[in-house]
Amino acid sequence: MAHVAAVEAVGSTNNNGPLAQAHAYPARPQPIGPGQLYWWEVNRVGAFYAYDGKDMVVVLMGRVSNPPTFGDLLSLAQGRV
Repeated sequence: MAHVAAVEAVGSTNNNGPLAQAHAYPARPQPIGPGQLYWWEVNRVGAFYAYDGKDMVVVLMGRVSNPPTFGDLLSLAQGRV
């Protein structure tokens, strides 16, 4: 959660160093809709969150044991947005 707090503390999506370190994924598969999900992982526990420079929403948190598990988490997170 320290990463999420750092993203929010800096604010604005422009020149946000912590946000630039996160992995970005589309919130929904195209052409359904726009948006951005960010992924941050520490010690095999990660979170997908959405952030527009003002408001942040943690969409999904989960444990990652291998790449197929990550893909499942991404699909679940995209389904929640």
